Amino acid sequence: MSTAVILAGGQSRRMGKDKMTLTYRGKTFPQAALERFSRHFDTVWLSLADAGKYPDLNAPRLADLVPGCGPMSGLHAALRATHDDGVFLVAGDMPFSDPLAALKIIELAAGYDIAAAAGESGRPEPLFAYYAKTVLPHVEAALQRGDFKLASLFPKVRTLLVTPDMLGKYWSERLLLNVNTPEDFARLAGLFPSENG
Repeated sequence: MSTAVILAGGQSRRMGKDKMTLTYRGKTFPQAALERFSRHFDTVWLSLADAGKYPDLNAPRLADLVPGCGPMSGLHAALRATHDDGVFLVAGDMPFSDPLAALKIIELAAGYDIAAAAGESGRPEPLFAYYAKTVLPHVEAALQRGDFKLASLFPKVRTLLVTPDMLGKYWSERLLLNVNTPEDFARLAGLFPSENG
């Protein structure tokens, strides 16, 4: 069994508007991600601070149990809800997130509590990563002490940083690209105006 969680509960402060409503290639970011991941994962949840948001998106919804704590809230709710061994977190603002790369990361995660993709710089991306259910006690402890950075979990458990070499054919330079600002969105449209899919 495989479970993916599309994180769409952010406040989009740097964008100045709700970036999950922006349209790229005719679809919103979460809509496109749900379609991509649903083709390859057994279960795909849409993680939201408010379960009633984006009513047009047809997907099982996962509401934060501890609101206001960012992606840590989404991870917490997902690990509490899943019957799988863990969940794959993917940010909703990653237009080129690849479910096949995600499945490869899950495969590589055997024996680890967390497996996170890392770019060419070696910097891990906590929002394109697998989290085993064994991480849940650490997530709950982090929420209790007010530490909401997912990367703070990494030193506390068995963590694998998945390099481009490890991903092999599933690696792409744009895999971890995310859209945070109006400039990011303009660059996205300008760089990839005519691609399909």
